[in-house]
Amino acid sequence: IFLFLFYYYLIFINLNLCYNYIMKKFYFSLIAILAIICLEIIKYFVNFIAFYSLFAIQIALIILIIVLLCLKIKFKKFLAISLSLILVSIISPITIALCKTVTLPNTFDYVIHAGGGIDNKAYLNSQEGFEKFASSNFNYIEIDFLYTKDKKIVASHLYEHLEGYNFNNRPTYEEFKNTLLDNSYHGITFDWLIERLLYYPNIKIIFDTKEKDSIALLKDMVLISQEKNFDIFSRFIIQVYSYENYNMIKNDKVFAFEHFWYTNYKSIYSYQQINKYFGDKEDVETIVLHTDDWWVMYQTNYKFNKNIAVHTVHSINTVNFLASKGVNFIYIDEML
Repeated sequence: IFLFLFYYYLIFINLNLCYNYIMKKFYFSLIAILAIICLEIIKYFVNFIAFYSLFAIQIALIILIIVLLCLKIKFKKFLAISLSLILVSIISPITIALCKTVTLPNTFDYVIHAGGGIDNKAYLNSQEGFEKFASSNFNYIEIDFLYTKDKKIVASHLYEHLEGYNFNNRPTYEEFKNTLLDNSYHGITFDWLIERLLYYPNIKIIFDTKEKDSIALLKDMVLISQEKNFDIFSRFIIQVYSYENYNMIKNDKVFAFEHFWYTNYKSIYSYQQINKYFGDKEDVETIVLHTDDWWVMYQTNYKFNKNIAVHTVHSINTVNFLASKGVNFIYIDEML
């Protein structure tokens, strides 16, 4: 509270200087300070992209004020006031977040992102990555699923690691099986994955896809699983991308999934929207946020009555910080 009051006090001083030295008009000071305060309020009620966009506008307004001041006042006074204003305006929200003293028990689970990275390569969805983490007792592995050109199901993000192929120029099933990822690693087919999940009974798969029609993909996966007597409904956690996507899965009698996570990278709902759509849905167990999105939630002290998962982290210090603040799941590419 003190830092924010100091922040606004410095803004007021600068605006008064603008009034005294430049504009000589009360309305300029009034409108400018109201604009900055309104942006400060609005940015906490929207999604994280708008938060940082509005924060950037605030900084731009402050820079504009500083430029005006630079035209009229002595350099030393300008330097002292403007520098303090810049520092406080930039670090005050971060400082307030860091000053929160509540530290929760360091209990969380890792989610292995895109099958697990190897040799500093991410988004591989490779057999080698899966085996590396599965054999090391990691229980949550996220896999990206796509169709091949001939409508078979394999694990890939956008086919970016398959030389000669991409999302718009897909391989056939046989081409996928016979082409090494980055000339070094073997790709995961859905049939291969089912066999390995029978060997590793404790692993849960977090479903993700870049296919536009995730429902059709899931239906085909369910059909294959039934043919192989594999219980996909209890072993797969389905990431849903919108309220509509969730309802389509829930209302389709083909599906009997027990666990859902909402991931906010496609719809980019505000926190209020997420709570409105999923707050009362008991089977939507976890809200998945990007680290920037989580940081805004933490700064604003917004609470979900859900588990929180954060992606994607590459530093053990960041992992420890997130865990100490109550994050339940942390996505990683490599072992930290």
